Amino acid sequence: MFVPTDLADWAGKHWVDALSICTGFGYVLYMRSRMAEPHNRISKATGLDFFNGLALAPLGLLFLGAFSETILDAVVHASGIILAGASILALFAILEEPPIS
Repeated sequence: MFVPTDLADWAGKHWVDALSICTGFGYVLYMRSRMAEPHNRISKATGLDFFNGLALAPLGLLFLGAFSETILDAVVHASGIILAGASILALFAILEEPPIS
């Protein structure tokens, strides 16, 4: 199979970004399938589902980065906006938990 070198070069550098976007769309579809009455396709709730899914790939890859330096390098060199979004959602998930009394 012939793959143009420009596309292969781009995919080699940005596979974490592409995986993150696909994970975001997949998470939207997953959440819509779990709802009895799905919300509108273009809504604030769909956007939140997309960004929650977008954060899953880099955070999961960071965990796997403990075992593979190649994966860790790919995550570190990923798009800054995706990593910033993942870190913000992770921070909000931590802050959302009530304090243990």
